[in-house]
Amino acid sequence: QRHRFFSIQFQPTGFYRIFGIPAVVFTNLMVQSPEDCKKSFLFLYEQLRETREINDMKTRCENYLLRELVSSTAKDPYNGILFIASRIVKSVGWLPVEKLASEANMSLKTFERKFTEQVGVRPKLYNRIVRFNKALAMKRGSPSPHWTSIAHACGYFDQMHFIKDFKLFSGVTPTDFFRQSPLPNEDVLKT
Repeated sequence: QRHRFFSIQFQPTGFYRIFGIPAVVFTNLMVQSPEDCKKSFLFLYEQLRETREINDMKTRCENYLLRELVSSTAKDPYNGILFIASRIVKSVGWLPVEKLASEANMSLKTFERKFTEQVGVRPKLYNRIVRFNKALAMKRGSPSPHWTSIAHACGYFDQMHFIKDFKLFSGVTPTDFFRQSPLPNEDVLKT
């Protein structure tokens, strides 16, 4: 039996900005039944089930998300958290949370609360996730670099620090991860 998957990946604050729901509510949660969602989403869900072409699915989702964004009441007028999340990605997760809070012109407590609400995870964890993803991307891009080189390039203090994070996020060591689960080839439609 053949399965089709259609995935929407949001920018760090995208889900919050469109739906006005704190992203942390959906962090590490898989919605089992679309009936648990709002009626407009149920309509989109039915349309996607009937659509066979990936470009038609993309168009329907874009139209739906744009309508939701226009009607959203969740606003961050200065895009402060989005800006900070982008800075974390550009720095490969190496900026101290205190510095990020200062750049956002917020107290540390307020910054952590707003960041977690909009992005779905605390800023320190987001830093670690960004570093981990950068390491995966480097290995996927060129399997020849040694893990020690990748660890240092991604800002880890040493290889053991890197392996600790890798085990936390994947459950296994980097070598075991790629031995057990070679990264799949995917067709990704980006907009």
